[in-house]
Amino acid sequence: MRRKTLQLQKQLSIALVIQASCPLFVTFIPLCYVFILFIFHIRRPGIALPVLMSVPWISALSPLSSILLVGPYRVALTRFIKKKTFKTSEDILLESAFSGVSISG
Repeated sequence: MRRKTLQLQKQLSIALVIQASCPLFVTFIPLCYVFILFIFHIRRPGIALPVLMSVPWISALSPLSSILLVGPYRVALTRFIKKKTFKTSEDILLESAFSGVSISG
């Protein structure tokens, strides 16, 4: 295999390992902590809400890990962010006014 292919394969493997471990760290471990507190009748007020609020983050962390760890995705994201600049209404009017005008020398 080519060097670039192997590098991309390594990036994808790392991203998949992180995606697979996200539920473990974001859901399973916090829920086990709350369960152990419940079993041993240890009162920790306010711990259940942050644990339950962490569960939906799995759906955000999984694609985020792919975007940040896989080179082509990261490059595409940075290009997209750099391309998206805030334009004033004056800039938009000027672009639309001169869109049909060609300058020939």
